[in-house]
Amino acid sequence: MPITRTVMIDDDGSGTTGTILNNAWLQTIYNQIDATVETVGSWTLTDQSGAGLTFAGTTAYAKVGRVVFVWINMNFPVTANAAQVQIGTLPFPCGTIHGGLFSAHGVGRLYYIAPAATKLIMLNPTTGAQLLNSDLSGAGITATGYYLVN
Repeated sequence: MPITRTVMIDDDGSGTTGTILNNAWLQTIYNQIDATVETVGSWTLTDQSGAGLTFAGTTAYAKVGRVVFVWINMNFPVTANAAQVQIGTLPFPCGTIHGGLFSAHGVGRLYYIAPAATKLIMLNPTTGAQLLNSDLSGAGITATGYYLVN
């Protein structure tokens, strides 16, 4: 969706008045900026650990060039399963050179996307050990992050 812009030169320093320029002279640049957001949407959270867990929550993503920005808000199901946490399926495979970086809100944990993968792996931030499904039983998960695609 294009953004409506008005260019103003603040020639008197007030921040409220100035010389208004014709917006048309920058329209080509604006169109290029708007075109960089290639896709936006959501995806279905899936259990990739093999435990057959069902995830419910809200997801969103925006792909800008080679960068995919991702948002997740979900409640992890109650489980005693000891498989390692793996949450998929991200909207695009991660690039082969760079994994993802996520920031968590709430319980301390690290999120990682392996190169060429489409799933989040969760790690204990103190030990670096991969978390188990039982470690997150009933936990709320809110995370934001980004990763690069090829």
